[in-house]
Amino acid sequence: MYYTKEDFWETAEPEALSIIARARELTRAYYLTDYNDKQKRKQILSELFGSIGENVTMIPHFIVTTGKIFILEIM
Repeated sequence: MYYTKEDFWETAEPEALSIIARARELTRAYYLTDYNDKQKRKQILSELFGSIGENVTMIPHFIVTTGKIFILEIM
């Protein structure tokens, strides 16, 4: 497989740094929620990934670099 410049994302740009920081904030907020607060956890995951299905749970510790922006770019 060969890669071109378009296959990579410049993560040192201000916009990219902002997206990465927001993904980290949301991931941390998710870690800090009570396991039984399903509504809050779903809200955080929906913002992080754009949308999620029913009965979705992530078990910490997971790593998210950019969230929905990255997912949309690779699809």
